[in-house]
Amino acid sequence: MPGQMLHERHTPSQTAPLHAGDPRWVFAVLVRLEIERGTLTGAIHDRLMLSGERMGLGPMQAQALIAITQESLARGGFDSSTRADILSVPAPSNRDPSELSDRTRWMVFGALFCWALIIAGLMLIVA
Repeated sequence: MPGQMLHERHTPSQTAPLHAGDPRWVFAVLVRLEIERGTLTGAIHDRLMLSGERMGLGPMQAQALIAITQESLARGGFDSSTRADILSVPAPSNRDPSELSDRTRWMVFGALFCWALIIAGLMLIVA
């Protein structure tokens, strides 16, 4: 059936590689460790989202992986369906991880500008 072929093409294979260094897997394990430590508070969630961004994951990918991990732990732990769910999340883009996002670039620029103002003010006070 044409519809079935289309569905099979977009469904991740059970044999698709999910190696230990895959950012999706690393992020899911990181989330699991945080959940096993205790409640996933807002601060921990924000830290996880930042870690996901550093791994090249977008906010939607990170949120999906957090939900997948929470659901799998509620079922008793990681299993083959968890693996399939993780594979269903698009892999991160191959952008250079050293490349700063626009938001980060503006934050760094703002911080440097503030420091320059503080130093200039101190120089005026001393002079």
